[in-house]
Amino acid sequence: MLNCISGARAVGKKSFLVRLQKHRPWARVFDLNDFGSDALPSLIATLEKESVREAWIIVDPGTSVPAHIPILWLRRDDLPDLLPCPWTRASVLTLRTGSSEALNKIEEQWIDATLPPQPGRLLLEPWHVLKGTEWFGSQRVLARSDMLGEEGLQRVMEQVPPHQAWVSYRSGVRLTRAIEPRGIAWEWDLALGACPFETPPGLCLSTRRMGQTLQDCLHELDYEDRHLRLEVPILSFRELAAGHVWQELDPERRIFSPRTAEALPRWKWYHLLQREAVFRDGAQSDFPSTLEWAAVPKDFDSFAAVLGDPVQHSFTPLEQEEFFSSRKMPVLAVPVPPAEWRDAMDFLHALGLRAAAVTSPLKSLAFTICSRKSEAASRLGAVNTLVRVSDEWRGTNTDVDGLRSLLQGEDLGQPDWVVWGGGGTRGPLEELLPRASYYAARSRRLDHGPGCPAPRALVWAAGGLEGAEPFEEWSPLVVYDLNYRSDSGGRTYASKIGAAYVSGISMFQRQAAEQRCFWERHL
Repeated sequence: MLNCISGARAVGKKSFLVRLQKHRPWARVFDLNDFGSDALPSLIATLEKESVREAWIIVDPGTSVPAHIPILWLRRDDLPDLLPCPWTRASVLTLRTGSSEALNKIEEQWIDATLPPQPGRLLLEPWHVLKGTEWFGSQRVLARSDMLGEEGLQRVMEQVPPHQAWVSYRSGVRLTRAIEPRGIAWEWDLALGACPFETPPGLCLSTRRMGQTLQDCLHELDYEDRHLRLEVPILSFRELAAGHVWQELDPERRIFSPRTAEALPRWKWYHLLQREAVFRDGAQSDFPSTLEWAAVPKDFDSFAAVLGDPVQHSFTPLEQEEFFSSRKMPVLAVPVPPAEWRDAMDFLHALGLRAAAVTSPLKSLAFTICSRKSEAASRLGAVNTLVRVSDEWRGTNTDVDGLRSLLQGEDLGQPDWVVWGGGGTRGPLEELLPRASYYAARSRRLDHGPGCPAPRALVWAAGGLEGAEPFEEWSPLVVYDLNYRSDSGGRTYASKIGAAYVSGISMFQRQAAEQRCFWERHL
């Protein structure tokens, strides 16, 4: 069978093909860019003439692909959906950043259509309906009228067994007899007004009016005899905790499904902690992807996290997955605005948080809640590793260990070093580079040190700031990047000036190993 693969730039198409070919060694793989964008018809003709058992071809978005050739669109939740899938018939798979043995196995099951049914419900996309029920088998599903339209809902009611589907009537569809619920579980969005069908067995609230408080929303859902779903934007950890309490007062009838008001989802981690949740593969949202949901253990009593703001890009969940999986603890990325630190920690502890990695800008705040701190943390006034022991938080700082690994072999006492930015690693950097010059990335002003007009080495500690490049007259020979992302500003800067580039991945891995040692002693 021939298949085409596509996706936005840097999504990981080639890495996906490498994993796929390892799983299916008989499959042949091609990148159309190696042949030219107009070579697809001839390549397909050749492969079909040879009766190739299986082949996968990477194509650019928008390429004209024959209707009989399946298309798989790859996306990632840590990358913005700047380029929507141009094919309505394409299947969509949301990849997780990085790779692990457990994650690869789940990915293989998805490709083979052997992934067991998951707790919760798969949110149906239009392409699911076009493909038919073979794409989700016996998985329970949620069908929303605002996503599927009248024709899509009709297909769901005709093709999906009633015990398997839940229909949610929302906006964007004409309410005709053709989509009247018959023998199927369903809910009615209160924003639609009076229901023209029979009395709804379930009610949903998915919109929140300007100025409406969460208590106002809960009052609208004050029904004793219905299944209730609260799916409004949640603005803070305090509101999140209130919504959770509402759900737990009657978990058999109430579903709390928080959404984010901002563009970058905040509450995905909360969904991942639920025993049952809605999951989807289609667009960036607070709902977890299929691979994310399937990878999280469901029989846990406590969990671990990486705390920061932003933190969705962090490699920590994947890096520490094996360590915490052996303890039946999921490890999740939890964005925490500094202003909500206390509310967040109180709620996370109540949910079962026992261990955490802490990143910028929360390290000094983490220091303040620790009853016991290591010598390194006390010296730096910052904590990047937390563990809960009995009724207290304990903390340490492993950043210096990570920085030593990144900068090993260098003479760190020379004055020809500059540090661009700093954030939560400023203390450890000043300890290791006492004669360096430190510049604020936003203002480009000298913060600390003598100043250096001609640096030999530059440490990029500016995080994801844009438009904050160092001075044009500088030409360091090497850039040490504290970031490890492929789209890091430090990587871009080093490439622009022709400097040697050292990624922060070694720093990350060393400090992560030291974090495991700390957790091992206390968990």
